Amino acid sequence: MRHVLHRVNGEEDRAYAGGNVQGSSSSANYTVQNYANDVVAAVQDVCIQKGVPPPILVSESGRALASHQSVLCFDVRAVSSGSADDEDAMDVLSSPVFQAVLPEEPEVGDSSTAGAGAYMLKTFREVYTTMGAHNYREAYNDSLHFQGEARSLFRLGVLSLHQAAAADELLTAVRRRALCEASAALKGTDDYSSLPEELAAAARASTSLYHINLSIFRSCPDTWAIGQVFPVMPLHRLDEPPTVRARLADLTCDSDGQVDQFILSPHARWNNVDGSRGPVSDTLLLHDTQPVPCSVESSAAECSSGGAALVAPQHEQYVLGLFLAGAYQEVMGNSHNLFGSTSLVHIWTAANKPNPRARSSYLGGSSAASPRHRVMIEVTPGQTTEEVMRSGTPTKYSRETMMEELRADALKAVTLAQLAPEEAQKLIDNFERAFDSYTYLAQQ
Repeated sequence: MRHVLHRVNGEEDRAYAGGNVQGSSSSANYTVQNYANDVVAAVQDVCIQKGVPPPILVSESGRALASHQSVLCFDVRAVSSGSADDEDAMDVLSSPVFQAVLPEEPEVGDSSTAGAGAYMLKTFREVYTTMGAHNYREAYNDSLHFQGEARSLFRLGVLSLHQAAAADELLTAVRRRALCEASAALKGTDDYSSLPEELAAAARASTSLYHINLSIFRSCPDTWAIGQVFPVMPLHRLDEPPTVRARLADLTCDSDGQVDQFILSPHARWNNVDGSRGPVSDTLLLHDTQPVPCSVESSAAECSSGGAALVAPQHEQYVLGLFLAGAYQEVMGNSHNLFGSTSLVHIWTAANKPNPRARSSYLGGSSAASPRHRVMIEVTPGQTTEEVMRSGTPTKYSRETMMEELRADALKAVTLAQLAPEEAQKLIDNFERAFDSYTYLAQQ
């Protein structure tokens, strides 16, 4: 009788960087046949040595089975531009910090701390005002020297805090102008080999930061934990070429909550920060976005966040998708910074009735006469703030105790005339709504 073994080897890798991409740590370096041959050969050798008949092997490779069945969708909420713009550099020079600490001409012979700092900053500024296409490399190297000197003088008490800040902003101004000159010299290429090492690194690092409505630690922890690279691409404006090189930053307060490794097309190559080229890049090409300020004419949805709603130039929401994450990322994630599970949308074709546990469902497609083509969609909302607090997180707080304390404090503030009764009630109502709200930013 032949025995049956289940879950042979457990996992089979996926080609995250695309098929047949060589030199990538994000793709399998073997085929399914190689995988089967190695497993069967290893078991067969043991069976021959032990004198037992070979069993029937059943492999349940979870990642291989589940990786293609889901896509994580998230929208962009804000953008920190890293583009090189000479107008931005001019804005630095006109900033209040500069105007306050950098007089036009320090008095000759002034040996005071303020005078010495002002003279150094004046010399530093001359580096910026005299730089151009002929000397931008020298100017950038000089600015690095002056900024280092400024930090040393600040530690010695010669420069004030405002003067040290002005030196940092001067370096930013010189860097941006140097990058403008470098971009013109490179004529749109990404070959930075002709630039000084420091400026080449600055050019590669001068990318925009797209702030996404997501928690990396909750929804795709492997990008942080083991350096897994998942394919990411825009889901909007696919008929327009992307022009902005960007990295992604999530909603958490941690600097590790970002994605800065991306899968490229096998035909695309980009010089990374370390100078390497390959199928994995430290930036992702995305579309330019523009903030739409809240105004009387703005819709309630645009202004629900209380500030500037970020949408595409045509007033479209800009959504990205992370692919091949499968079923494990959300399971392995934790409530880091108290972000809960995301909303789930299940889509399939079947004749079965929607899941009664789902909070909302939609049934569409063709008629009942052809159930194979019937499309079913079920939406399961993500966790609320209260649900995250009740799901075993060690916060040691509950909605009831927090609201009881808040009401007591609000009553005390009203009694002491520190809050008007209507203000206290508004504060309590806002907290109540927060407990029932989604843990991610959502349009109302």
